[in-house]
Amino acid sequence: MEELINGSYEFEEVDANPMHTKYDFVSMGLRQIPKRIAILKYPQPGLEKYYNLGFGNIIIDKNGIESISDMSRNNNKNDKDKVLKTVFTCALDFLSTHPNSILTFFGNTSANTDYTK
Repeated sequence: MEELINGSYEFEEVDANPMHTKYDFVSMGLRQIPKRIAILKYPQPGLEKYYNLGFGNIIIDKNGIESISDMSRNNNKNDKDKVLKTVFTCALDFLSTHPNSILTFFGNTSANTDYTK
């Protein structure tokens, strides 16, 4: 556990409310790429304990509107392990303050979601 936490980027919780929690950090590989982890509560009745974890690059459009791109391909290839450690560390941080919650997450391609590997 210590290796996971010590091997992650510094992050900041930037928004916490009953429906979502957001964490930001910067990937420091070949370039500096701002990243966001968003943990969103499922709105459906019966799923009160369930949250979905998503993450990606922070994109700001020409109008200043912020979004997260989980399909971006201009990532720092040399720090992917550190990025994933940061995502898991943020998940642990969230679960430490929401201990009865269940986190779900899915890959954005079939290769990232293939459970048979």
